[in-house]
Amino acid sequence: MRRFIAVWTCALLLATACSSDGGEPAANLDPGSGELVDNVDPIETGSDEPGPDVDEDASPTFDGDEGLVTTALNDLPVLDTVDNFQIYVADFQGAADLLGVGSLPHEERISAIGIPGPVSEGRLGFIFTVPETLRDAYSRPEDLDEQIGFSFDDILRMSEVVAPPERAVVITGPQAWGGAAEPHVGDLLTIGQAEDFVVDIDNRGPLDNLGRSVRLAERDGKLGASLSTPILQTWADGTGQRYSNDGRVAPLAAALDEQGVVSAAILVSDFTAIPFDLSEEGFAEFDSLPFITERFVAVGIGGTIRDGKAIEVVAYRFLTDETAEAAMPSVEFAWTQAESLSDGLPISDVAVLTSIERDGPVVTVITGVPEGRVGRALNMFFTQEVAFGHR
Repeated sequence: MRRFIAVWTCALLLATACSSDGGEPAANLDPGSGELVDNVDPIETGSDEPGPDVDEDASPTFDGDEGLVTTALNDLPVLDTVDNFQIYVADFQGAADLLGVGSLPHEERISAIGIPGPVSEGRLGFIFTVPETLRDAYSRPEDLDEQIGFSFDDILRMSEVVAPPERAVVITGPQAWGGAAEPHVGDLLTIGQAEDFVVDIDNRGPLDNLGRSVRLAERDGKLGASLSTPILQTWADGTGQRYSNDGRVAPLAAALDEQGVVSAAILVSDFTAIPFDLSEEGFAEFDSLPFITERFVAVGIGGTIRDGKAIEVVAYRFLTDETAEAAMPSVEFAWTQAESLSDGLPISDVAVLTSIERDGPVVTVITGVPEGRVGRALNMFFTQEVAFGHR
């Protein structure tokens, strides 16, 4: 029985939004104290030491000037919540190309790469986290087409940032959109006329199953969608801060891009593990669990295919180069010797460590993925395995 709970889980569930004027910068770590502060320059994350080896076959299929995940950090609007948020990135076209199905018609291509869940046993594929704004739309593509003017199958890439109740999605691919959207504020359109975040069950639709109004806008040929008018207006104007200036997540994006991932999640929170069972027996069991020994403030998780086999990449953002180096033995132990807190089986049964490297304050783990286990690393985060908690 599990006898601990990670602080980050409570924080994510309880995250609330402040006013959304879009004027505050993204948070960073103070290079001296490691604490979250505003209005500081991004941390210098470079190092003379080499990063993880990159196989030529792992080169990103993304055709932008920067990597897929770094581009997403530049694309997404910065939410008001700075200490607990999640970023998800999916390159459907890149995944299809890796699987050799990129030339299929859109609908067949989407099915072949395993969206929104795992593909059938014995086939390579990916698990993508479909944004809440589009989750119902996947199962009802005809409704989405009518409401917004394009189908889920038209999406090539998308990214999402989440800090409930705030969230925003940026989509690349559709050549035309609009549908039933109506004018809102400035250049924004809207599906629904209620105030931001107001639930209206009678108006549930493919973009929101609670009937909340969804704001829409276009910038640089990409479609943005959000439940917040101020956040999307700032995004459409091209003003405000960018997550690429956040010293916690930018180096993780670089580490994931270096490995050529086509699906990714970056998670920022407090990952401190604390006992759940406060009995003497509970404390004893908690003390025996092999959590990571040094504090980390963000984690990046991504997947790709290399040499015909699926791999997953997990990157940790520690406070300093020194704490990252000190943490490496415990990181390796968590991926090679620890047992799952969910079912008691060895973690190595579902994630086979192939390398662990450090580049400055970032430690990157690469694991092989046995058949049928694609997406296991992200599941391990949500089920609070020891690899995603620290003392």
